[in-house]
Amino acid sequence: MTNPQSTPEAVVWVAIDVAKDRHEALIEAPGWKSRKKFQVQNTAEEFRALAGFLHRLGWPVRIGFEPTGNYHRALAYFLHSEGFHLELISSLALARTREAMHNSWEKNDPKDAQVILHLLKAGLTQHYHDPLVHNLNDLQELSKSHHHVSLEKTRTQHRLLTHYLPLYFPEIARYHSSSRSQWLWNLLIEFPTPQSMTRLSKAEFVRRAWPLVGRKVAKERILSDVYLTAQASVGLPVEQSSETVVMLRFVLHQLVTLCQLRDTIENRADALLHDEMWCPPIRRASWEEQGDRWVACHLSWWFRNSQILSWASGSRHPLPAVLLDVHSRDCWLHRRHHLPIDERPSICGKVPYDLKS
Repeated sequence: MTNPQSTPEAVVWVAIDVAKDRHEALIEAPGWKSRKKFQVQNTAEEFRALAGFLHRLGWPVRIGFEPTGNYHRALAYFLHSEGFHLELISSLALARTREAMHNSWEKNDPKDAQVILHLLKAGLTQHYHDPLVHNLNDLQELSKSHHHVSLEKTRTQHRLLTHYLPLYFPEIARYHSSSRSQWLWNLLIEFPTPQSMTRLSKAEFVRRAWPLVGRKVAKERILSDVYLTAQASVGLPVEQSSETVVMLRFVLHQLVTLCQLRDTIENRADALLHDEMWCPPIRRASWEEQGDRWVACHLSWWFRNSQILSWASGSRHPLPAVLLDVHSRDCWLHRRHHLPIDERPSICGKVPYDLKS
């Protein structure tokens, strides 16, 4: 027997087009002949006025908005604290629906609010999980800071490898083998040019450079090879007191500082996520740099497999559902929990050559 269709619940629909200084709100409530438009300034007073108006309507309220940079975070947190139900509108869905509805690429805030309201009422929305409410804000800030520091570190490193070293010490670049190795930069801070090395005797250079390169196998042989390389260098001769050397040292100090900041962020992330099963999202950079291609290539498989997800979120290692929902692409399983080699799946149905070795 067919189930009778129930009468839809009366709901107040609120569409908000978020901007930096003011937000466009479009409200549709039961019994209204037309929708009402509001402009909400990005101030606490305006936020309280909007929340008070919605509370006075006396109906359940559903609010939809498009995430716009970070400008939506303050308003969304306030509305969530007032007990309103919030939903996200996909930016891609909004753009495509706006073009289909208006047959034009033209956009403005009032038009976007109308499209957001249409998608909200049609149920084409996404769940909104506030990072601060769900205790993910610290993890998010650590991840973003690590990204920006790593990006700036890579730019500075490329500046050295493509500008300074080819000009003043091109042969030294062959000793750069890993972005995680800092001994070369520490050595170049003290001896930035071949002339700064060759003006000393070989024994004196080895003695002074010995504490700069850290713990290494055959350290004396490496330093001796660096000294011989400096003697045969074709780099441009510059004075040690020149502004060129001062700028070179400035960039080297900047690179070392960025490496130290990156390591500090990673250590704080390790302390924050102390559960042995889950590694911090920012550890993916170090894993990739260490050649762990299996983790990078098969990440998507891990989070498509329902059995692993159910096991990971079980009683042994509880994991918040919101973390699996929002940050699944940023969660990395620890190496010790990998499947055996013969059970490791591949994305394309074939086992990569490096998994058989």
